[in-house]
Amino acid sequence: MSVRIGFVGVGGIAKSHLARLSGMEDVELVAFCDIDEERAKWAVSQYGGRAYTDHRRMYDEEEMDAVFICLPPFAHTDQELLAAERGTAIFVEKPIGLSLERAREVASAIKEKGVISSVGYHWRYMGATEGAKEFLKGRDVGFA
Repeated sequence: MSVRIGFVGVGGIAKSHLARLSGMEDVELVAFCDIDEERAKWAVSQYGGRAYTDHRRMYDEEEMDAVFICLPPFAHTDQELLAAERGTAIFVEKPIGLSLERAREVASAIKEKGVISSVGYHWRYMGATEGAKEFLKGRDVGFA
């Protein structure tokens, strides 16, 4: 059984995710949405699936287990909220919004629906980050 994944935003960092996911045997890349239709069609030419320019239409027409939301911060509207409403797992590139209020709204929707989610932060698993976490473990940290 494959995990069916769609993408909202197919430029920049999405290309790195696509390259890695396409090599996984239990992953099926099924849909690509981008405001630049040619970019969405490029992804289809590389990975199969269907191209969209409207994420709402993609959500309505595709059966997806998960969606990768790879948009610049200013472009986030209702992509996460609609995915959560449908019970679709969400991987969203950081930051998920331009305000704490927006981040809380998205977090609340995800929690309410019990959706699996993750925010992409490429330094999270680097050795230096793990070392810093270990160094700070049990210590009080303050910010000036």
